[in-house]
Amino acid sequence: MANRELFEETGAIKYTIKRSFIFKANGSYAMVYYAEIDQFEELPNSEIACIGLFEKFEFSCTYPKIQPYVMKHFIDFANSHI
Repeated sequence: MANRELFEETGAIKYTIKRSFIFKANGSYAMVYYAEIDQFEELPNSEIACIGLFEKFEFSCTYPKIQPYVMKHFIDFANSHI
């Protein structure tokens, strides 16, 4: 499932993906993954118009109460595991 989502959201076709951690928000659990992408192809026909690479997380979130929490924990996780 994570492989499919990664492809649909980015067009990644050659990559390594690792589970990072599970979190609970609004009564539901979710898994966060880390991917090192080596190759992209054209984005599939979906709701994503384009992808971009950013050095800093400075844009509005789809889920403003959850995403900053997830990003902070992912960065902490990445700094100690990746």
